[in-house]
Amino acid sequence: MLTPRETIGPLLANMGAHHVHVAWRQGGMPARHLSWSSKGIPFDGMPVLYDLASLTKAFTATAVLLLVDRGELALHDPVQRYFPDFQRGDVTVEHLLTHTSMLDLYLSHVRQRTSDPFEIRRHIFSAGKKAGDYFYQDPNMIVLGWLVEHITGEDLEHFLTREVFVPLSMQHTSFRPRQREGLHIVEMREGKRGIVHDETAQMLGGISGHAGLFSTTQDLLQFLRMWMEQGQGILRHSTVKSAVSPRFWSSDGVFGQGLGWKKNAPKEGMDAFLSGALMHGGFTGTFMLFHPERQLEIVLLSDFVFPGERTEAERVQWWRQVREIVKAVACT
Repeated sequence: MLTPRETIGPLLANMGAHHVHVAWRQGGMPARHLSWSSKGIPFDGMPVLYDLASLTKAFTATAVLLLVDRGELALHDPVQRYFPDFQRGDVTVEHLLTHTSMLDLYLSHVRQRTSDPFEIRRHIFSAGKKAGDYFYQDPNMIVLGWLVEHITGEDLEHFLTREVFVPLSMQHTSFRPRQREGLHIVEMREGKRGIVHDETAQMLGGISGHAGLFSTTQDLLQFLRMWMEQGQGILRHSTVKSAVSPRFWSSDGVFGQGLGWKKNAPKEGMDAFLSGALMHGGFTGTFMLFHPERQLEIVLLSDFVFPGERTEAERVQWWRQVREIVKAVACT
């Protein structure tokens, strides 16, 4: 029988990234880790940080749900209650969490005109259509990050550090990390490490609700275990159950949208092993999944977008490789 390194290793090498780490844990078994580097760098045993990109959104959703648990916020609250200059009176906190606000704003168009973060805010607060339809967009989580800061009176990083990272022993997770001895940050931008890839997050100072976090596979397994164990003292059991229950299913029936998580629909064929899994992906080449019924957690981190952007065809191929890796891990 082939070992995980023999079956999964070649898949990692074909991801098209310079560095890839995958980690998984099933049931009560210890976590298993595999890494691959085109540079031949021996990362084994060293914490390696990757730009999480949109995996940051899952942490912002967790922060919002914490405030809901404490009665400081309600899912049905209009955003306008907290931000009077937010021009969409029909948009609620739940709309933002489920990407049904229809803010309908491509921030790349805004960035071409301005580098002023206040202009970004003004455009987000004024854009959109009637809420209700699904449209996955960064502004939803950007606004939720600002909402957490507004209610708590502190920035998102400090709140998450105290309420999530420290309790879960996620000691290497942060915004704007610094390279230090015994730790390696994979991506480099502008000759520096720890600079977020997402240009909007850069404009917002590196801390945002949609992108900006850096972390390791081990830390993310800790985060997924919290969700697997129904909150683990961070969130209420009922809140976790509500968050992972889809509010609606996509028109093609592929996934259901919960509060910050997508749930894979039951399917026949090669993706059947993902039926019932909760997941999130990130633009930089990141992915995490937990499957309550299988008691399985998987984290895959890579530097797929570095040093340059990728074509749509390359992205499609990358996601195919992710599916194959998840399938191989699930069968180990």
